[in-house]
Amino acid sequence: FDWKRMNHLKKIQGAVLGNGPDFENFPSFMLRMIGPLTVQLLDLRSAIAKEASRCVQVMAQAFEDDFEPYAERYINHNCLLKMINSATKLISEAGHQSIVSILHNTH
Repeated sequence: FDWKRMNHLKKIQGAVLGNGPDFENFPSFMLRMIGPLTVQLLDLRSAIAKEASRCVQVMAQAFEDDFEPYAERYINHNCLLKMINSATKLISEAGHQSIVSILHNTH
């Protein structure tokens, strides 16, 4: 199991919930995270995909309408929509929860 990746995903969540958004370069950080976070979302290990999904949910909840520019990058056929089609129930549910969170928090 890859504990290092799990720890990094939790650090991202901590930065979003902490004072990270107060820094002026945080939006560029969010843009740079889209690719690597997408890779983690599509990981075949459900624990990694679920934690990455939690990151997306935390970002959507923290940024609300400001998350909208990033939403399309996650809700597409190569990311969250691909997750919900997974045969692994945990991955599918995590993808679904992320989509619901994005839609609920970005009006």
